[in-house]
Amino acid sequence: YDCLVVDAFATGHFLALIQSAYGMSQAVRFGPMGEQSKQIDQILRDPAQTSYYVVSLPEEMPVHEAIDLSAQIKKHTGQQATHIYNRTLPLDVRSDFQNAVAESTQLQQFTEYLQIKIENQENLRQLLMASSSKTIIELPWVFEAKGARVVSGLCQAL
Repeated sequence: YDCLVVDAFATGHFLALIQSAYGMSQAVRFGPMGEQSKQIDQILRDPAQTSYYVVSLPEEMPVHEAIDLSAQIKKHTGQQATHIYNRTLPLDVRSDFQNAVAESTQLQQFTEYLQIKIENQENLRQLLMASSSKTIIELPWVFEAKGARVVSGLCQAL
């Protein structure tokens, strides 16, 4: 395969996974198991063979967890992970709603809610950017019910 994607599980479990090859190579230094553990560890550390992407929603806890995970990946592999900032809202959503909102209290409240979410999203984006020397890939929140259109919209963003 040219590319293998591992959709990893919880942060702590993923860290144990990327640390296990090194741990095994230190515990078993000889024989097939020792050699294979060293090879796996080398692959996980080699930027020509392995890249790390950390996906985060634009919310406080996921962003802080992504920053922590990226720091641990750098510590254990020497590589800086690329961040994927998922389900972001467009920054100009308030202007899109101004005319429709004038007549509806509920739409006004929803627009205020969106503005607060967008401001929070922007603050957290800045935090992510400050913690990473790599590019942040931003995926928009695709408002679509059909799976193929969602995938198409996300592929266009990438």
